Amino acid sequence: MVYFKIDDRAGTGLLFEPDPRNALSVNPGLANPPVGSQWPGFVPLSVGNEQRKLIVYCLNEQPPTQFKFTLHFVGADGPVSWDPIGDGQNGPRGGF
Repeated sequence: MVYFKIDDRAGTGLLFEPDPRNALSVNPGLANPPVGSQWPGFVPLSVGNEQRKLIVYCLNEQPPTQFKFTLHFVGADGPVSWDPIGDGQNGPRGGF
């Protein structure tokens, strides 16, 4: 499992999209994922904690598969998307 937690120290007011399928788009390989794209190796399961936490199932295949994902947020000025790159090998990380 991968937990994305919003730690809004900058006061942006960003929250995850309420539907987990809309909070994350993912694509195996390194092409930008189209909005709404899904992949069984990295599955958004739930959004909770007042839209501040997204829980994602990560298959952690062997050998690892590189993939690109985009996190989708809602804010006072409309939707915002961020697109970090992952490959299933990064281990635990802190909040952002």
